[in-house]
Amino acid sequence: DILSATVKDKRIEGVSVTLQRNGAQSVSGTTNASGSVNLGSTFADDQDALLIVKKEGYSNLVVKCSCAGMTYAISPAMT
Repeated sequence: DILSATVKDKRIEGVSVTLQRNGAQSVSGTTNASGSVNLGSTFADDQDALLIVKKEGYSNLVVKCSCAGMTYAISPAMT
């Protein structure tokens, strides 16, 4: 799930989420209205994988996995 870091319990729709690992094809998806995305990955969600979260107007977030079942918060970009 992707939430706002500045507005309590606000789920963010339309966030691009990419799971990548060296030597494997990246898997991407976009969050739905409840801020959730289901990535059907063919590789292990472990310390060798990265989760990249992007949305226009927000700061990018890059997280080292494991990531399954976790909730992340993104902040509006500073201008």
